[in-house]
Amino acid sequence: MKELEILIDREKGRLFYKNVSSIISEQNDIPNIHQSLRNKIGPTADRLFHKLFKNMIKKYGFLYEGRDETEEDIRKMLQEISYLGYGKLMLSEYNEKILINVENSFDRSFNKRYETRTIIGILEGAFEELLGKKCSCEHVSCENEKSCDYEIEISEEPVEKENNESSYGDYTSVKDLETRHLRYRDGELWYKDTRNIILHVDFISNTIEELGNLLGRGARGIFYEASKYAAIKRINSIKKYRLLTTFSFLFRPLIKKNMEEEYLMRGFGNPEVEVKSDKIILDLENCHNCHGIESDSAICYDIQGQVAGVAESMMGSKVICEEEKCIAKGDDFCRYVAKKRNSKL
Repeated sequence: MKELEILIDREKGRLFYKNVSSIISEQNDIPNIHQSLRNKIGPTADRLFHKLFKNMIKKYGFLYEGRDETEEDIRKMLQEISYLGYGKLMLSEYNEKILINVENSFDRSFNKRYETRTIIGILEGAFEELLGKKCSCEHVSCENEKSCDYEIEISEEPVEKENNESSYGDYTSVKDLETRHLRYRDGELWYKDTRNIILHVDFISNTIEELGNLLGRGARGIFYEASKYAAIKRINSIKKYRLLTTFSFLFRPLIKKNMEEEYLMRGFGNPEVEVKSDKIILDLENCHNCHGIESDSAICYDIQGQVAGVAESMMGSKVICEEEKCIAKGDDFCRYVAKKRNSKL
């Protein structure tokens, strides 16, 4: 078991991994959203998440800095990618062709064939950024549900290197940082009792923009329901949350504390939670969903769905969640209000 260090800017709710602004997502959240979108829009969802992960992995500049196409450097790069929690990536062949073996892929349970477009996107993006050449990746085979092989083909067509700057702010501007640790073993990244992955802070806002371009206003409902479903599944899988659900009226202060710590620890922003008998209110400064985006309407469908899922699980009844304020609209913070359907805001 290896410990990985992350840094928390508690004042602003930002998280840094190796100086890169990031967020921590529970292992199944993104695959559950992917599955929900696939049920709605078919294989287009696969192409979308392939593109999102391919573009995202290029933003982790430390993976490529000072490295080239030697076998040793490729092995080091794959090890660093493994630490992000996507699976254990290993170079299994490097001569006329490049073969990568992936064990314990984070989204292996999503696809019964075990071939994942996200892993293909990650490998294509990483090799393109390392080599500066157009690359393609193909799923070759799977020995079992835990181990699959992928082949990388490299062309002579050049590609431009990624601009690794984020609109969320850089690491060097932060003075007081709190150190936390995640546990890593065999491609799996653990925080408390759940497996997680590290994503670039721009990942969700990029997803929201891509879905908006693809589906227009229809993106809201799909993303909201998918995030709500993912939150409910996550909470139901954690014993302490099942206990809080059963006795939620006794544990409101503890629910508040757990939600605030969870959002802060995952780099979602600086949260303040109010828990009442019929509603949960989350105020989120520096919300990672909408930074760098300008919009006439609230767009943080991911957090909105998450809060709805938490509230529904805690209250034991159907809820509706509205985003009353949104940074993208020019507000100072994002406000989410989840209430029982028969109550007033």
